[in-house]
Amino acid sequence: MASQRSVTMADVAARAGVSRSLVSLVVRGSPLVSDARRAAVAAAIDELGYRHNQIASRLAAKSTRTLGLLLFDLHNPAYADLHDGVVEVAEAAGYEVLLVAGSRDGAREQAVLERLVTLQVDGLMVAGYVGSAADLLRTARGLPVVVANRRIDADGVDSVVSDDAEGATIAVEHLIALGHRRIAHVSSPHGNPYQLRRRGYEAAMRAHGLEPWVVEGDLAATGGRAAVAAWGEGEALPTAVFAHNDLSAVGAMSALAERGVGVPGDVSLVGYDNTDLSALPSIGLTTLEQHAREQGRMAVRMLLERVAEPGIAARAVVIPPVLVERSTTAPPRGATRRGRLDAEPLGAL
Repeated sequence: MASQRSVTMADVAARAGVSRSLVSLVVRGSPLVSDARRAAVAAAIDELGYRHNQIASRLAAKSTRTLGLLLFDLHNPAYADLHDGVVEVAEAAGYEVLLVAGSRDGAREQAVLERLVTLQVDGLMVAGYVGSAADLLRTARGLPVVVANRRIDADGVDSVVSDDAEGATIAVEHLIALGHRRIAHVSSPHGNPYQLRRRGYEAAMRAHGLEPWVVEGDLAATGGRAAVAAWGEGEALPTAVFAHNDLSAVGAMSALAERGVGVPGDVSLVGYDNTDLSALPSIGLTTLEQHAREQGRMAVRMLLERVAEPGIAARAVVIPPVLVERSTTAPPRGATRRGRLDAEPLGAL
């Protein structure tokens, strides 16, 4: 048997005793081929181990029917949800999705994008991009581009985002309505959405005359654990914590439990993303739904429209976040829902 890599359509045609064009018709599933010749070609394909090179065929047609997708953080289930939305719509439209992992390092991120471009994808989707608009456009080299989970203002670049600052405001307002005043925020310096969530938190706190209390961590559960560790055993804990994502919130929950601190009895907890993790009965995390799957679906639709009409004006879609209230938030001790603490709130922390 010939090697799969060495077998060509011409080899199959010679073995079956037919023309190369007839083999091509069989491979494409054309109804114009008789059953007898189809069977002969199929037998030759099986015998030689031939595999049709779809990429080469698509390149010849000046379209690979593939879309490139860069995801910033493969460890965060929210990006997995976004990926699922992308694949759902892309496959229904007859496209394959080539997935690569992003990076907190701008230079590495550009190198990864460059590899996608060299695969001659028909368009690029970038979720959680950390680089500049100029870098993105230079790397894309004229390819249609849609950015999810971050807005980039540039000609010909579409974006679909959750309103991260508004989501943070909703989280703070929810906790304040429960009676909380000592509300800490676990933030991250990595990624545009997390910075917007921090700004929304800080603005909402100041709007109520409260001092922001920010602790920075990474993007994983370790970020939440580190935030709790930063509060010494003898220090007064916040009565509520708003974490920049669900993973960080779950990490904080775990660290609080290890210290014998109850959630929500002692400390209320709010996450962000509404991942499947947050809905587990053993976690029951109050969180912000940012509609990651819908962001993915919308990104593909916008990208395919831009592939068909490259010259259309840039569009920006903002999806409002929604609070999903579960079991990790409650009034602080000494307060009732929409009530005030018995004690005066502390000043700067």
